[in-house]
Amino acid sequence: MRLQNWAKALLVLWPALCSQAVAEEEPTSVHLGLNEAREVALTALRSGQPKLAFALSDGLVQADSKDGHALYIKAKSLGQMQDFDGGRKVAAKAYRVASTDLQHYESAMLAAQLSFAKARMTHSQIWLRRAIHHAPSSEFRDATISAFQQVRRQNPVSAQLRVLVSPSNNINNGANSPFNIIDGLPLPPGMLSASARAISGVSATVTASGAYRFQEDETSESRIVARIYSRNVAFSEAVPNLSSSDLSAQRAQVGLAHIIAPGGKGFWRFDINGGRAWYGGDPFFNFASFSAQRVQRISNNIRFAFSCGCEFLDDLQFPYFYSRVWSGNAAFTYNLKNGSSLSANFIYRDVITDIANRDSEQYTALFRYTHGRTIGKAKIGVEIGRSVLDFDQYGFGALFLAPGGRTDKAWFGQISATFQSISYMGFVPVVTLRSESSRSNVSRFDVDQTGVSVGIRSEF
Repeated sequence: MRLQNWAKALLVLWPALCSQAVAEEEPTSVHLGLNEAREVALTALRSGQPKLAFALSDGLVQADSKDGHALYIKAKSLGQMQDFDGGRKVAAKAYRVASTDLQHYESAMLAAQLSFAKARMTHSQIWLRRAIHHAPSSEFRDATISAFQQVRRQNPVSAQLRVLVSPSNNINNGANSPFNIIDGLPLPPGMLSASARAISGVSATVTASGAYRFQEDETSESRIVARIYSRNVAFSEAVPNLSSSDLSAQRAQVGLAHIIAPGGKGFWRFDINGGRAWYGGDPFFNFASFSAQRVQRISNNIRFAFSCGCEFLDDLQFPYFYSRVWSGNAAFTYNLKNGSSLSANFIYRDVITDIANRDSEQYTALFRYTHGRTIGKAKIGVEIGRSVLDFDQYGFGALFLAPGGRTDKAWFGQISATFQSISYMGFVPVVTLRSESSRSNVSRFDVDQTGVSVGIRSEF
């Protein structure tokens, strides 16, 4: 069998070798084994003779279509001859037949380089992620991540995908108690429906976002942005008069973002968006929003950010009713020398509307700590927060108003574990345990819930 392959390779390589020989009255015959032919092809490639390297490697590939070394040389010679698309396709074949991490890494890097040369930035990023997965050492991995980040900065197109699966003992944010009590007094008929009580189950959320940079100069850039959100649930047990699809939610939006960074230590970002939200499969509201954000690096370790925005909601369940939502956010981040970080967020939200039971104010304080080093195989983050939600008026039907309105006070916290040792193409699993306890003067909103979410995120 080896003799047959050798003979086949020789027949294929014969014309290429003869064309490079010194001109004589009769062509000179050159006999090469497969390994010798690979060495000659590689030497030709390194000496700036891509046509000879291509002819030799092409012959080797015809003799053995799974010759990864020959495919690599062929792809590189095509690149030197400016056939970047052809080279990328051959490099992809070399990647598929590779048998070692080093071979996978080299062919993926070559495919990334050839994609970049053709200005196919997204393709280049995908191949760089594959190269990162097969990097033969931490030094190669770090260098490839740096290359990925450089390509990403040059790519006018960006995309993100987030998927979360979250089992919970209270998937609908339902009440702890079956009794309807306000300020200690029962409200006739005194019992909440099964759909208003806590329901256990699993939710799955998918968030996809993308942007296209259509303007850029030394101090600013402009993007078209889009985002789609979808949430679906499944109950652990059947619930009377309620389907899991009744709790589904979707949101789609598109807009413009403009970023100004004149000084180098911070930037301004302005966003305008519009879209629609659905709940239970039915249109819920249309919206338009505007926001402004300032991010300022105070020192190498300290960063401060604040933002404000306004959102206009056109309610589709109550025609001719509109809401205006004002929001503000201040955030402070401090990076410790050991790689850990501390952050604090203060959030304000004011809903102004004529729709009953929606006019409200909310204050939230949030504190986070992320440990710089792994504990076991995971990088740990801890979050704790306090929220107060206040309604000046809150009623049940048209006959009964809660005295003094409604006030909900909640504590919440979570622990997240990011398993960076379990990485595939730069994506790592994240497991989050979250718990919340809310107390209200209206028992319907006395809520305790605990859930676990499992998701995947990019580590760079």
